[in-house]
Amino acid sequence: QAFLQRLQSGMNVLDCGRAPGSIIVGFAQIVAPGRVKGVDLNEDDVRRVEELARIVETPNATFRSADIYTLPFADESFDAVFAHGVMEHLAELDAAIREMVRVLK
Repeated sequence: QAFLQRLQSGMNVLDCGRAPGSIIVGFAQIVAPGRVKGVDLNEDDVRRVEELARIVETPNATFRSADIYTLPFADESFDAVFAHGVMEHLAELDAAIREMVRVLK
């Protein structure tokens, strides 16, 4: 809830490990015309969320398969980074946090 209260129209948001996708669709609606990018290592999850975004007509949300330890984005690309239900599964928590901070403005 605290994260949602900080989101504003026009922001660019990264969601790491975004399955099942309902959260990222909600973010996209809040930050429009800003963009939400979702990453997940599992390509099947990426395809499933792409389909959900298409069904609910969320053109400002995009998804790709990516590793949280080497995010494919430039430094300071996002106004907010979200990772729900991900951190407890990571072998290298500090490395993942450093990478998320790197892409955060």
